[in-house]
Amino acid sequence: MNQHCGDEAELYALGLTDPERTASIEEHCATCEECRTRVIAAEAAAAALASALPAAPAARSFRRPQWTSGLAAAAAVVFAVTSAFEGTALHSASQQSARTDAALSAVAASHFSHTTLTSQPGTVAKALYARDGAWMYVIADGVGPGAHLILRGSGGDRDLGALAAGAPATLFVRAPGRVGEVVLVADGRTLAHGVPVY
Repeated sequence: MNQHCGDEAELYALGLTDPERTASIEEHCATCEECRTRVIAAEAAAAALASALPAAPAARSFRRPQWTSGLAAAAAVVFAVTSAFEGTALHSASQQSARTDAALSAVAASHFSHTTLTSQPGTVAKALYARDGAWMYVIADGVGPGAHLILRGSGGDRDLGALAAGAPATLFVRAPGRVGEVVLVADGRTLAHGVPVY
């Protein structure tokens, strides 16, 4: 791609470009500082705007138009940002805010995807993840206390620990790598699972 990204930087940041165009923009940004800066700014702006919006309702099962896939990613960011304000104790809110800040910094500084996890009734869960496997942010509502994140891959299962208590419960993981499946478990039963697409 010889041309600059232009307004497509904002579309790319929201996940609204088709896969072929997405690959072309990523290839261009690898060598063009101006466009890379614009894409990073667009992703940071999307995260900042998302923090001002109320949490998105749980997704329903129906066929959505193709252009809404990027909006789903933005809704997931909204859901993650609002989790910083949950909780009753100041200390707990401060810890949650720090975790959310770390997650938002990672989201704003990289290209990411998301997947809605197939969940038990009463549970809603999403995983946001860097396309290069540098980080993963899991957000779940209705999992109750003690829910753990299990990542399945060719090397076997890895238990990455308990989600932070709250409504929603969250867990930010640095350097999980590219995993085959994301699974939330509690008390020996699977609460939610999904397959990231890198």
